Amino acid sequence: AEQFRVLVETHPENDYWGDGWLGWARALAAQRDIEGAVQTYRAFVKTAPTHPRAPEALWAAARLLETSGRLEEAAAAYEDCQRAFPASDYAAPALLRAGLQQYRRGDVSAAITNWTALVNQYPQSPYRAGGFLWLGKAYLATGQTLSATEALSQAVRAAPGSYYSLRAADLLSDPTAPPFPEIRYVPVRETHQMRAEAEAWLASRLRLASTEALGEPDAALRSDPRLARGLELWRLGRYEEAKAELEALRQATANDVLTQYRLALLFREAGLYRSSILAAASVLRLIGASPLEAPPFLARLAYPTYYENLVVRSAEQEGLSPLLLFALIRQESLFESLATSTAAAHGLMQVIPSTGAEIAAQMGWPPNYRTSDLYRPLVSVRFGTWYLARQRDRFGRLDVALAAYNGGPGNAQRWLDAAGDDPDLFLELITLEETRLYLRRIREHYAIYAALYGP
Repeated sequence: AEQFRVLVETHPENDYWGDGWLGWARALAAQRDIEGAVQTYRAFVKTAPTHPRAPEALWAAARLLETSGRLEEAAAAYEDCQRAFPASDYAAPALLRAGLQQYRRGDVSAAITNWTALVNQYPQSPYRAGGFLWLGKAYLATGQTLSATEALSQAVRAAPGSYYSLRAADLLSDPTAPPFPEIRYVPVRETHQMRAEAEAWLASRLRLASTEALGEPDAALRSDPRLARGLELWRLGRYEEAKAELEALRQATANDVLTQYRLALLFREAGLYRSSILAAASVLRLIGASPLEAPPFLARLAYPTYYENLVVRSAEQEGLSPLLLFALIRQESLFESLATSTAAAHGLMQVIPSTGAEIAAQMGWPPNYRTSDLYRPLVSVRFGTWYLARQRDRFGRLDVALAAYNGGPGNAQRWLDAAGDDPDLFLELITLEETRLYLRRIREHYAIYAALYGP
């Protein structure tokens, strides 16, 4: 903290002066000097109200008060952030979180005021659907059924396919519905007709006269040296070198719809699943279609069910939906069995080595376990499914189990203690941004998998 203070007080002309203020406040917070940290954030804004990071400072002060359990002060701080910087990226989420603090304190009327301001003042905000969802929950809590139905319906329409819209649809059908309902998996067998329909749709969107050889590499792609080198390296088992070549090709052609479609098919055939998914997702992005607006063949390229036998068998053993596991694997590794994260998580289901060793010891399998076994799809799927099921058994809820899978069981327990039995509040009280986003993304993937492979 002292070094940051010296920077702030002696080098106001420094390009990192604003960073110094925020670093100073964060250092004080790390020392548990919450009051000093909040005062430092506010002093920065008072000293430099036009600095680009001033809105962030007020947001950080409010967030610190919230995580310290000072809910009334946090609500006021979030409101201050929105009032001071109504055009900033922090304004809409500040209103959302101000309302959450008031809702937790039982001041539902004040919460409704903030959420109403959010949905009315920020019609383009990605947080608008969240505002409507929480308005619906507030109205349900106060017995205003018709208003709740209207707010939840608005949430569904505000951002179709997003977490908050999906969750609002759940609550419209059943106010006690869990965020990860059980959905049965119905395997789909790909046919030539499915592919033909997808290619006819692509040709129509691209205004092509013919679909002949639409999915086959053209002369330019066949002659690209990166393709030839990459496929040969892949065949030789030199996977990292192969990925470097093939990913360079995919990225270089990222704005070419036909080439991305052809690469998606080619990579799928080679077993380069991550690159295939990314190429298929690029096709959807460039065409401007969501997975549920595109032909099923194309959508399933972006949301595949690779390693189906392993996933279904493990899901059945643990009483989980295969669709949920497919959604989790897509989020964790994009079905790349050799994936390694920055946190050293390994394999399809991104199990970290220490957890892998614990699971192997408890399962007594596989024989002579080594960390490198996590790259084996059979081991990764079995371990990941087993671990997720144990968290479900411990917490009794899939949303909490998924939070534990990503953020750790200790954190999940702390968030659950704070939220009680409200799954929507549980999501909002997750203090790790990565874990909060993780749950939202898996729910979104789960909905797409349910639409493509559900009953």
